[in-house]
Amino acid sequence: MDGADCDGDGQIDACQISADPELDQNLDTILDACQCLADVSGDGLVDQADVDAILQWIQDNQDDPTCFGCPEDVNGDGLVDIADVVEVNLNLGACP
Repeated sequence: MDGADCDGDGQIDACQISADPELDQNLDTILDACQCLADVSGDGLVDQADVDAILQWIQDNQDDPTCFGCPEDVNGDGLVDIADVVEVNLNLGACP
């Protein structure tokens, strides 16, 4: 079987995403389950640094909170807002 299977379930990731686009909310063609999306800073931990990065982004972009594909949009809804801070707080700790 050709193709990436990042979660080791025997199904090609691209096929899974094609069947259920919600599995790749950040639209980067990688299953979100194989990523640590709440790790905004990219340091392998979901912690206060990630909350701070989101809050800084919100402060710097008060006029337009839309952001498609930026790491601060943790929940992938195209907006950087309090919902992203909540998502970080729900995933505190080391990335899998």
